[in-house]
Amino acid sequence: MASAEEIGHRIRDMRKKAGLTQDDFAAAVGIARSTLANIETGAAAAGLASTIAIADYFKVPLDWLIGRQVPPFGPLAPYFVDDENELAWLRFWRGLTDEQRHAVLTVLRLPAEASRALST
Repeated sequence: MASAEEIGHRIRDMRKKAGLTQDDFAAAVGIARSTLANIETGAAAAGLASTIAIADYFKVPLDWLIGRQVPPFGPLAPYFVDDENELAWLRFWRGLTDEQRHAVLTVLRLPAEASRALST
């Protein structure tokens, strides 16, 4: 797990990228601005409820927010997908048999192989 300072910097970076002031973000997650300032500097660790509220606000996994390393072959995905088009592709892929996946990959590779053949 990351240190309070590392977690605070991660939260501050996300807040700034979202274009939020400390006042606005603190109000959005239900904490005092001074509490947020202490969290962002690492002077204080966020409580569980605040950490969950921050993770939910930014739609990031709680494990990622606190700097926890997810086991590489564990049940958790290394990142979350929230783009509907990407999710549709993922659902499509997971619904295929091994044979169907091989066929799809063959079709997807055809343009690259054709391009290489034309350039030689």
